[in-house]
Amino acid sequence: MKIKLLFIVLLASLNCFAQPANDNCANATALTIDAPLLCSQTTASATAQGGEYCAASGGGVTPRTVWYSFVATSTTMVLNVIRTNTTNCFARVSVYGPNAACLPGAGTAIFDCVILNGDPGVFQALTGLTVGATYRIQYNGQDCGGGSDRAHQFCIGIYNPASNNAVATGSVIDACGTVFNGTTQGGYFPSGSGVGFRDLDNNLGTTCPACGAQPGADVPFVVNNDSWFSFCAATAGTWQVTFTVGACALSGLNSGLQMAIFTGTPGALTWLAQAPNPTYTGDTWVSPNITLAAGECAYLMVDGFAGDACGYSYVLTPIGGSPCDLVTTCGITANPTCTTPGLYTLSGEVTFSNPPATGTMTVTNNCGGSQVFNAPFTSPIAYSLPGLTANGANCTVSASFSDTSDCAASANYVAPLSPAVPTINTTAPTCSADGFATITNYVGGLTYVFTPVGPTVDGTGLISNMTIGTNYVVSASNGSCASADSASFVIAAMLPTPAVPTITTTAPTCSADGFSQISNYVGGTIYVFTPAGPTVDGTGMISGMTVGTSYTVTAGNGTCTSAASTSFTNLAQLTVPAVPTVDVTAPTCSADGFATITNYVGGLTYVFTPAGPIVDGTGLISNMAIGTNYVVSASNGSCASADSASFVIAGMLPTPAVPTITTTAPTCSADGFSQISNYVGGTTYVFTPAGPTVDGTGMISGMTVGTSYTVTAGNGTCTSAASTSFTNLAQLTVPAVPTVDVTAPTCSADGFATITNYVGGLTYVFTPAGPIVDGTGLISNMTIGTNYVVSASNGSCASADSASFVIAAMLPTPAVPTITTTAPTCSADGFSQISNYVGGTTYMFTPAGPTVDGTGMISGMTVGTSYTVTAGNGTCTSAASTSFTNLAQLTVPAVPTVDVTAPTCSADGFATITNYVGGLTYVFTPVGPTVDGTGLISNMTIGTNYVVSASNGSCASADSASFVIAAMLPTPAVPTVTVTQPSCATPTATILVVSPIGANLEYSINNGVSYQTSTSFSGLVPSSFYTIIVRDVVSGCVSNASSNIITDAVPSSPIVALSSGCNGSSYEIVASTTSSSATYEWYNGSTLIGSAAAVVVSSVGTYQVDVTVDGCTTTEFITIDNVTCSIPKGISPNGDGLNDTWDISGLNARKVQIFNRYGVEVYSRSNYTSEFEGKTNNGNELPTGTYYYVITLDTEAKTGWLYINRAQ
Repeated sequence: MKIKLLFIVLLASLNCFAQPANDNCANATALTIDAPLLCSQTTASATAQGGEYCAASGGGVTPRTVWYSFVATSTTMVLNVIRTNTTNCFARVSVYGPNAACLPGAGTAIFDCVILNGDPGVFQALTGLTVGATYRIQYNGQDCGGGSDRAHQFCIGIYNPASNNAVATGSVIDACGTVFNGTTQGGYFPSGSGVGFRDLDNNLGTTCPACGAQPGADVPFVVNNDSWFSFCAATAGTWQVTFTVGACALSGLNSGLQMAIFTGTPGALTWLAQAPNPTYTGDTWVSPNITLAAGECAYLMVDGFAGDACGYSYVLTPIGGSPCDLVTTCGITANPTCTTPGLYTLSGEVTFSNPPATGTMTVTNNCGGSQVFNAPFTSPIAYSLPGLTANGANCTVSASFSDTSDCAASANYVAPLSPAVPTINTTAPTCSADGFATITNYVGGLTYVFTPVGPTVDGTGLISNMTIGTNYVVSASNGSCASADSASFVIAAMLPTPAVPTITTTAPTCSADGFSQISNYVGGTIYVFTPAGPTVDGTGMISGMTVGTSYTVTAGNGTCTSAASTSFTNLAQLTVPAVPTVDVTAPTCSADGFATITNYVGGLTYVFTPAGPIVDGTGLISNMAIGTNYVVSASNGSCASADSASFVIAGMLPTPAVPTITTTAPTCSADGFSQISNYVGGTTYVFTPAGPTVDGTGMISGMTVGTSYTVTAGNGTCTSAASTSFTNLAQLTVPAVPTVDVTAPTCSADGFATITNYVGGLTYVFTPAGPIVDGTGLISNMTIGTNYVVSASNGSCASADSASFVIAAMLPTPAVPTITTTAPTCSADGFSQISNYVGGTTYMFTPAGPTVDGTGMISGMTVGTSYTVTAGNGTCTSAASTSFTNLAQLTVPAVPTVDVTAPTCSADGFATITNYVGGLTYVFTPVGPTVDGTGLISNMTIGTNYVVSASNGSCASADSASFVIAAMLPTPAVPTVTVTQPSCATPTATILVVSPIGANLEYSINNGVSYQTSTSFSGLVPSSFYTIIVRDVVSGCVSNASSNIITDAVPSSPIVALSSGCNGSSYEIVASTTSSSATYEWYNGSTLIGSAAAVVVSSVGTYQVDVTVDGCTTTEFITIDNVTCSIPKGISPNGDGLNDTWDISGLNARKVQIFNRYGVEVYSRSNYTSEFEGKTNNGNELPTGTYYYVITLDTEAKTGWLYINRAQ
């Protein structure tokens, strides 16, 4: 199958068809697992939905989708999709899951495959499936247009893989003449040549005759759902297999089967024959004769063709009088199961094919028990061996038929091991814990089952969760077997302990010590105090305690003692504070009277009656009401003193109010003055400094202007505080009338006015308003031609107006000249012009020299000199213009001079600009070349004529002279050679130059010392190094040397080792040497009998082998004394010289072991040949009967049954 990335052009649909029911994911058709292919499906009428597109008129690429679903029944299932009209366009099959939502949006497909036009379909194993999950299959057919090609018709099915789809698991053919039937879901033959060939024996050294140039192929067709069958010969014979192909799903469309037959072993098949490819419905194919030696097997493979699903039948027929004596194959299973404690039952099945028609079959267990079954036998036979000891022994169960030794089935198993009966140790309860039980023979990993349920056991064997007083038994289980129950056991509850004494302690009072009592006192209980001393009465009251000592107490009942109580202490009687002593201080003019507790103690609480006052840390009492009588007591939180003597405080003495002064500010015509606004008649007012007096209205007189005063009021006892300071200020100052000076206008400024007697800090008021004055007296914001007057104010007083004044406007000045400068060109200097030229104006240049005409054009400028110009009207002159300069005519680069260098053997010719100037741009015609910083030109095309010019970004030179470069001179390629190495026939080497070869070439093997025209160098020394060089005689150029050529040493004759022994039923001699290219010739005398490394011989004698490597031959001889490779099925050790020993000397056995029917070894020997005479290793004769053997070879072991017959 080819998987390609398809780029699909989707065209919008003009016409759509009606959709089938399963055209969308939600309506997917459910497939039945392992059902016949579901055919006659079509996508022709699919309609566009969910991202699909319908076909545009005239066809086009169009997805046509139908959906199927299945529920996985195993982790691997097989999808088979077969196209029944393979002329339509590509299709895509995608599988989504598990349980994927319907597309679009379902995510990534777990399988996605494009079916190319002409490919029959898809056969694919889907692995990693989730059993029970739903998967959806999308078939998306693309429409190429053109009549019926629009319809994709196909068959689809989903299957479990065949159980016999491998050589090792093939179905056994166990009868001749019986018709066996089967079906197969075949693969398909994909596009492409040779991809269907299949290597079934995993041997690249063998190829089937019809497989052509396909190394290792065993069949020339696709094998991807093969079914296998096998039969084995018990005695040598010849058989044929007849295949008949039944009905196929795709009748009429390449329907049929593919079949082939092999011999050998499952790991090393040998191709024998194949049916015509394919064999169609109704055809019968009879295989060639299949000749097998005793013990050899044939393997039949059948597979569908081109995706077909066909029924078939096959019949095995013996040929030429051969008996239908097929090997009896058998197997046995062993399933030990515990029954009662200590015992188990072994059960299982014996499966077999081609059983004998008579006799018995015996199942024997070497760990005890056997069961015999009589003919006839039908596979499988179930056996059961009960009552076996569950001791964990390694055991072997075997099955054998009395009338055939082919079947040698055995199975090893480990007998179940019954755990020991649990031993229980019970511990009595204590005063602090319940009793408990322990499994003393506890084993980790076992499960312990309690009756009744509930208890559990930890990793130490300790049992928990038992119910006090309940009887239990316990058994141990290892998951397979359980022990018998333990002896019954029970645990008792913890012993009773008196309650911990609860102590109630009563605090001391102001009149008594504290005391303690046992609140949960119980009569008859023994109470022990620590430290000793206290006793308790019948009410629980404790006496005899020392004040301040800490005690605990326990309660005892004569068996158990409680824990100690919490510690407890009796405290001493509380302390009573002293009665407070209160001292009262009289009031003053500045403060009320106050009281103090003279015996104040910090930390006590002082309680006043009536409430309100408080006391600070010095004993001073505050918050007392004037004139109220108080008493006070002291408390330490527990006890309080008696009340103090009654006490009271008086109010502060009266003092006149502080005088309030009202001061009136001075005016522009008078000083300021002051008055006492809260004046009280009869009060004495004292001024500081002295001098002023006050009249009956409070008016103060006699103050000195500018002097600061205070005043107090007195009533004869108390004097007020001093008033705030106050001062009378002097009469206010009137500013001088402003004097204004007017300055005439100039060419650069308007006229202006200045206040010549300007005083900083005064406010100047202009009429009309608008102008302002700065700190120098300069007036601004005046309107040209307007008359103004101005007065000065200090904030209190204003001057009279100044004389009227006016200013004139600035004189007119021409505009500053604007210069336009034109840049120079490659043919002329630059020039300048006054763009705002005004006729009649005088233009002055700096430096002098240039003049200007009536258009503003400036002449007479010196190139490279910087100028400015002003404009004048006879009164005023403009400011200078910006500076300007006329630049000189631009520079034109020189014409490039190009030098061309001829080519060499190692490089093309090249060109260089010899007068290259960095910073110029070089322009080539035609375009392409570039030039580096040295003038070297690159990127030229060999043989093309070029010219080049130079540009500085402003001007370009003329083109250079035309120039061209030539290609590199021809140099021969590095030679390649073949070497003929020395051999036994020719002891020197020959080197032949394969390429290059030509009329103008000559060759050297000595690094150019000499050359020859011949390409062959012969007679070369073995074990040497050589190199070849090639010279072109026209150009004179020499190639690089070839890689080192090493000549081998002259080979020696091969060293050959011979070995011999059995390979299956054939005796084989093998010659071994280290060379993989050796050839072999085997001779028996003068007769050639083989040409491979190994040869099969059937008679004793001396054989010769000639082994040739690289023309050198070694001859060896080997003598064979025994060619027997079959294993005798019995011996008759009766001394008659016939079959007295068991001879397997041809097998090269490393060891032989012989067991009796109970699996007991009775004989063993290493490097065995034919020593067994029916006796044990101790020399004891073994009785007549069937024995089991194990033969250990180099790479495998062979097993089977040996019969000892002692009858005479």
